[in-house]
Amino acid sequence: MSWKRSVCVFVCVCVLTAGCSCSWEQGDPSGSVSIGQAHSPNDPGSSIANLEENYALITWTPESLAEEYGYQRQLSGFNHLQGDTLRKCYRLLLDAVYRVSNEQSVDGHYRVKKVVMEGVALSKNQVMQVVIALRNDNPQLFWVLNDLRYGVSDGSTVIQLCSYFSGTQVQKASEKMDTALKAVLKKAPKGSSEFERELYLHDQLISLVEYHDEAEDHSSEYPMAFSAYGALVDGKAVCEGYSRAMQLLSNCLGLQCALVTGVSQEIAHMWNLIRIEGEWYHLDLTWDDAASMSIYQYFNLTDEQISVNHTMDPLIPADGDSQWDRSLYNLYLPECTSLEYNYYHQKAVQIHTLGNEDDQEAMDAVLNAAARRERTISFQFSPDLDFDIAVARLLTEEPYKYAYYVHCANAYFGEEKAPLQEGETRYVLDKNQRAVTIELLYR
Repeated sequence: MSWKRSVCVFVCVCVLTAGCSCSWEQGDPSGSVSIGQAHSPNDPGSSIANLEENYALITWTPESLAEEYGYQRQLSGFNHLQGDTLRKCYRLLLDAVYRVSNEQSVDGHYRVKKVVMEGVALSKNQVMQVVIALRNDNPQLFWVLNDLRYGVSDGSTVIQLCSYFSGTQVQKASEKMDTALKAVLKKAPKGSSEFERELYLHDQLISLVEYHDEAEDHSSEYPMAFSAYGALVDGKAVCEGYSRAMQLLSNCLGLQCALVTGVSQEIAHMWNLIRIEGEWYHLDLTWDDAASMSIYQYFNLTDEQISVNHTMDPLIPADGDSQWDRSLYNLYLPECTSLEYNYYHQKAVQIHTLGNEDDQEAMDAVLNAAARRERTISFQFSPDLDFDIAVARLLTEEPYKYAYYVHCANAYFGEEKAPLQEGETRYVLDKNQRAVTIELLYR
């Protein structure tokens, strides 16, 4: 499990360094830059040249897939841009990225329609703020790559984004994305609570997506691994792909879901912030997919809980024009303090004593879980109990309480229909939240 997590984080830093995180080159009076390199607007081979291109209009959007719950647009990035000018730039870019050239440029990518801010000279930091807000609010834009060029001339700003695919290819890829989204959404529970929808999406993604190990050393060869497309269509992604897929699916089920960047194990990482019944929580699907069984260690944590092994990048400086690095700042960080919809708080069997007082509730929980053929069951121990002793009494030492609960559940069904295996137990400890998750093994 620890090996897989370290791989995930390493891959994420490759992407952030090569695509999202920038070491800006200084001394270019034009202000024309691209992520990872600087371009002069006078260089016809690499600048945002005024070319007549064959743009295809991308007509696919995911809004039509949201039926019962309505589509929840994510506007946290837009709403936290500093000033109406940057918001206008955001709107123009959002319109532009749906117009993609069918003509490949010399760098192997495809231009999207240029945006011109007449009479406005934006700094590179302001342009980056807008592009980050745009990408973080719109996980459906899987074709937009982490590369931009911009220039300032006669007091006006020109911005050029690029696509991994031609306009025609984006349309075909969008059909696959649409099919993949529908496959998940059609099985979503009807009339369910926000927590139940979130839990459904969590389990679906962990079941559908495999961590993309090959992208560790070859990120440029697997750009979709960092997108919702990679997770949902290809079934392989790194942390950014998991996070963007969760955000997109949450949008379609009416949930507010944002992205957060930070550091874990001293390496850059991305995960989600999700709003459930008015409160924000941290959700890290990548780390919950780090075991061979379903776990919920990173399902709706507080700031305090996530900070045990995740460090959030701080908010962008208030002046908005300080020298800043993409890997060091978030645009939006709501406070996460509630435990109400933490997974263990909602679903785990609560163990308050080392005696027999909780046995009936625990036996009923195992019985009901087995009847529903659930994959795991969790137990959470009171702060008053010694965690190690409580785990031992439940699993590895007399009185072997969990084995007793399984035996009782089987006895209820009868010898011929007894569903659970007895004897073998596989589990994952979460000492941070004083919980253990056990895999239910069926005959």
